Amino acid sequence: MKLKKLSLLIATSILLGNYVAPIGLASIVHADSLVKADNTSEVISQQPFEKMVEDGYLETDVNTKKVLITEKYKQEVLSSVDTNVYDVRFTENSVTISPIFSPRAFTGVSKVVYTWKGIDIYLDNVRANKLAAALAVGAEVAALAGLVPASAVGAIIGEIFAIGSGLVWYNNAAGRGIIIGCIGQFPHAKAHWITSQ
Repeated sequence: MKLKKLSLLIATSILLGNYVAPIGLASIVHADSLVKADNTSEVISQQPFEKMVEDGYLETDVNTKKVLITEKYKQEVLSSVDTNVYDVRFTENSVTISPIFSPRAFTGVSKVVYTWKGIDIYLDNVRANKLAAALAVGAEVAALAGLVPASAVGAIIGEIFAIGSGLVWYNNAAGRGIIIGCIGQFPHAKAHWITSQ
């Protein structure tokens, strides 16, 4: 027991040492030791903008007080981005680069939540897709029983037929799963809405 406590104490001190040690090693800087800064730091911070204006990448509109990107800037961006993988969109002063193909999210949870109005059946992305496919082909009640969480299998299965596959696919378009809201408690619950998680 003493060995266990000792090893726990050592492990804790090592872990805390990594966070506390830098605080103890921090040095105090006095005003006398600071070197006076000149205006070069301000010039350096303004130089990239002015350089981009001089090089023809940016224009400044004095009347509207806007900074505009030029065709040269757009061509530079397009030459540095793989347009087979990324979509590039330009406005007068911004560039938006986003992936053309974004992976679907295979997330969500499968559970039954009891609320004041009845129950909410949560189906993850995979189960929602399977439910939509089963509804599309007119699957039997036994086929749907494996898709819904066990505690909701009761009388809800018949109500799920009323939802329809299109509604399930539409609400699961983001890949996060669906929530089927039901009014009432078992065994008399009635499905009345569906939404995405």
